[in-house]
Amino acid sequence: MNEHFSKRPSKLIERLKDEAEKLENLDEICQKLCAFVVEGDDGREYDESLCDQQLAETVWSAISEASKFSYDENKLEQSLPRCRLSNAIVNAYKVYKDRLRDQLSTVGWEHARVVDMDWRISNVLETNEGKQSGSIAEIHFDTIATDSCDIEKISFQCDVNQLQDLLWTFKEAQNSLENLSKS
Repeated sequence: MNEHFSKRPSKLIERLKDEAEKLENLDEICQKLCAFVVEGDDGREYDESLCDQQLAETVWSAISEASKFSYDENKLEQSLPRCRLSNAIVNAYKVYKDRLRDQLSTVGWEHARVVDMDWRISNVLETNEGKQSGSIAEIHFDTIATDSCDIEKISFQCDVNQLQDLLWTFKEAQNSLENLSKS
C-alpha cells in the first residue's frame, strides 16, 4: 500500500465485500457511481435504488483517494484488498479516471486556520486529587473553519514538561515543512 493512500477505502471494502459479492450487477453499480461523480448534473443521479449508501460511499472513497494521488488503475488495485468489489471499483476507475481527476481537482478543502492565540500562567495550589502545587500554562487558540465565519475556541492547560513536549513537536513540524519546501 502507498503511505499516502488513506486506509478508509480498504476498511470500507473489507466491511462490505461479502455483501457486495452477492450483487450480480456490481460492475454496473460501480460504473454508475463513477458516472454520477463526473456527470451528476445530466440526469444520472444517485438514488438508493441503485445501491445502499454504504456501498456508494465505499466506491466514492476509493475513487476520490485514487484521483487525489493521480493513481492509475494498477496502483489503485495494489492499494485495495483483493476481492470482487475492489475489482469492480478498479474497472470503473479505469473507464472514468481522467474525467474523475478533472472533476475532483476542482474540489478543495482546508483545515481550520488559527486566527488568534493567547496564553497565561496560573498557579495551582492543590487539586481535588491532592496533587502538589505548581504553575501551569493555559493556552488558547481561536480558529475559523474555511466554511464558516464562527470562531471556535480551543483551550488546554499544561505543565512545564508538557509545554516542552509541545514546543518540541512544533519544532519538528516546522523542520518538516522547511525540508518539504526545499525539495
